[in-house]
Amino acid sequence: MAKLTYADIIEQEVKYKALADLSIPLSQLDTSKVMTTLVDLLDDTFIPVLAEKWSVTGYDGEFLAENDNSKRGLIKAAIELHRHKGTPWAIREVLRRLGFGEVELDEGLKARTYEHKLVQAIPLSERWAYYAIRLNRPITNEQGLRLRKILRNFTPARCTLAVLDYKAVAIRYNNKITYNGRYNYGSN
Repeated sequence: MAKLTYADIIEQEVKYKALADLSIPLSQLDTSKVMTTLVDLLDDTFIPVLAEKWSVTGYDGEFLAENDNSKRGLIKAAIELHRHKGTPWAIREVLRRLGFGEVELDEGLKARTYEHKLVQAIPLSERWAYYAIRLNRPITNEQGLRLRKILRNFTPARCTLAVLDYKAVAIRYNNKITYNGRYNYGSN
């Protein structure tokens, strides 16, 4: 290790030099046990603590993260997500981190014609404040409600989610999923 050179005021006083010399062995420490930001090195029991530390609990994402990998991904991206809250990037990124993959965002409801009753009830002069998300996989009604609450934390305050749409990947009629109130016909 290179010999450190201190400022003159530290070199002149013995007590300051001794205090500064205490920091030399810090570079030789095994920091993997100390650094909680290295999420992959920690046991699963620490995930709730890290989620609290990085403020991704509750409707900031943890309620919808279904497994430890999506929770870890959310914790890893927490700083960037909070830094970019209110942007389309943050909306897409939180959906990616929660395991929903790539989505299409339609700001102002301009990209296509919507058949959803709520969207049709919005006057054209007010549609600028609404947005829609087209998912690439079906979601349950419960996931849709939780997702709406989570997205409120990552969208601009002026925007309102009009519809979560997954009609492009509609559920097949193969008796694997039944319309028993858990799923719907493609919009939430």
